[in-house]
Amino acid sequence: MGKPAVADAVWVKNPDAKAGNVFVKGSVVAADGANVSVQLSGGGALKLDAADAFPANPEGMVTPDNTMLIHLSEPTILENVQQRFADKEIYTLTGSILLAMNPFQRLP
Repeated sequence: MGKPAVADAVWVKNPDAKAGNVFVKGSVVAADGANVSVQLSGGGALKLDAADAFPANPEGMVTPDNTMLIHLSEPTILENVQQRFADKEIYTLTGSILLAMNPFQRLP
């Protein structure tokens, strides 16, 4: 994985430890060697080590197999599985491993 460049979409650990999402999406606004500055999509900015900024997949990219993702990392896998679950696709492959999300829902 190369270092992120200016304008790249990235995932970073959420600075708000109490938030529901572990990772938040942002855009690189400055890159100076080993560090990057990221403008978070929900507002705010962070300066962090470039190794802690994970490249994001293109907006709307959802695949039935996590290994088909362009960028493969913890936040991109979580995003893919969350989107598939929202689309009621509860089964997702990771190579030959099948991930099954609990499909149970509240009844009216």
